[in-house]
Amino acid sequence: MNRIIILIFFFSVVSCQNGQRKENINNGIVSDTIQFPLRILPDNGWFLKLYPNSKYDYAYFSGFSSGFDTIENGTYKLVEKQIIFNSGINKSEFDSKNYYLFENNENGTDSTKCLKDKTKKYCLIIETE
Repeated sequence: MNRIIILIFFFSVVSCQNGQRKENINNGIVSDTIQFPLRILPDNGWFLKLYPNSKYDYAYFSGFSSGFDTIENGTYKLVEKQIIFNSGINKSEFDSKNYYLFENNENGTDSTKCLKDKTKKYCLIIETE
């Protein structure tokens, strides 16, 4: 009888744990909010913000206005280091180029093509199709 109770308890715990597991679609890379400067002009800037919950914002900053304005937002996923954006709009800013995300210490990243975040932990490489 004790064995049956122990087995029921064991299978209940295992079943609960299996139900709580979620696939990490970002392969563990994005654990913090990351911000990349895509274009900088005096008193103006365009930034890509990647959040750990697989959401992104494309924001514009102006020193002449109230600060950041969101141009576009949506979700993203990483597929073999490539960022796949899903904005839900017909003409996304990110449709015409390929975006790749690397940790800065990875071998094989060309530092001349790399946009670094402010912590210099991540590298964004943008390639035209």
